[in-house]
Amino acid sequence: MDNFLDFLNERFGLADLVEEGIKFESEDGKLYLLYNGQMIPVHLSEEDDVFLTVNNKLKKDETAIYNGYFSSEKNRLMEFKVLKLKSAKHRDSPFITKHKYALNGDGFKIEISKMSVEMVISFFNSQEYVGYVKNRIIQRVERYLERVKDYESRGKKATYITALNFSDLFIKRLPTAKVFTEDKWPNLAKQLEINLRNLEKAFYILENNEEDCFNYYLKSWDFSSPVRFLKDEDIEISFKIPSVSYDEILLKFYKNAMVAETVNHSFLSFYHVLEYYFLKCTEKNLHQQLKFFIDDPKFNSQQNNLEQLISTIKRYNYENDENKMLLCVLREYIQPEALLNYVHSLDIRRGEGVDIFGENIEKKGLDENNVIDIIGRTIKAIRNGIVHSSDKYNRAERFIPFSESETTVKKYLPVVKFIAEKIIATTSH
Repeated sequence: MDNFLDFLNERFGLADLVEEGIKFESEDGKLYLLYNGQMIPVHLSEEDDVFLTVNNKLKKDETAIYNGYFSSEKNRLMEFKVLKLKSAKHRDSPFITKHKYALNGDGFKIEISKMSVEMVISFFNSQEYVGYVKNRIIQRVERYLERVKDYESRGKKATYITALNFSDLFIKRLPTAKVFTEDKWPNLAKQLEINLRNLEKAFYILENNEEDCFNYYLKSWDFSSPVRFLKDEDIEISFKIPSVSYDEILLKFYKNAMVAETVNHSFLSFYHVLEYYFLKCTEKNLHQQLKFFIDDPKFNSQQNNLEQLISTIKRYNYENDENKMLLCVLREYIQPEALLNYVHSLDIRRGEGVDIFGENIEKKGLDENNVIDIIGRTIKAIRNGIVHSSDKYNRAERFIPFSESETTVKKYLPVVKFIAEKIIATTSH
């Protein structure tokens, strides 16, 4: 028991966690977590010894580090977080990877399986763990205390309420990708580059064989959104359905955007809502202009009138200019004031002032007179960047999935979503 106490109190006594006020004590051979003057039982099992064993092992490995991924040069191992983008259709469950993948390469092998205890402990000792404590462990403890209070208020014993298992103090062992190498590492940065390149190849092999689709990520886990609990089963969350009819096709595009697993696919599906009205909007404009001439009692087939009619057709026939078609849709269905207020709420207050996938967007402050034009050009440039990968456009920067170029797409994804929602609402009846 003392080993477990020392292990936990050593970590929770460090500067990054001491303010959370969590300590551990033992009483009558049982382990307790102390929080706000309350003692919460922590259940231990025989399997929990492995956490202490691995922790001692890592203390002896001076090359073991955690920096968004786990690395041990001594063992020539790197372990990465992975996100399952899409499950293989022949798998029983779309949510759980119960199996593991083993891929062998020239001088390396890759395994995709449950997170190693080494990575769990390395995460436990890292700064990232603070977020887990604040938004997972403390929330669970407070939930437990609320249930105990509720039971006792009704004269019931809370003995049978599960508090915490020792393993609950650690991150869930989700699937990770482990890259084992045979040769000595040149240096950490270079080996990281090599391993990630090999990992991309491994993912492609799986995809090509219609297996699960994965992507790695090096960023910190985000625990800022606490797990949501409903305190009572009879709580109702309700919404009102407007008494209007929406275009079912637009709703399908919107649904596709919401379930898309990459920002570029999501952006394109929202953009399809805008694109759906390209011809309808431009034809409506053209019809209105033609009616201006044809309905005029003075209109006749004299050459001057015909030339004006032809000129109007040329001026308002946008079929070969998607930029004008997009602006037509935006001007038809979007209120400049509403769009301006929304982009301002996202802290977008001027044009980017840089090339966006080959399209120069001037750095001009947004106002009601120019917001349609500048935002329209921006989202069109992003759409073109996503759709076209060819180098014939002489673009200084191309859109590359799962790279830094996604930053711009992510920034304007809420904007194109907002526009799509307004078009769906405006075209309802």
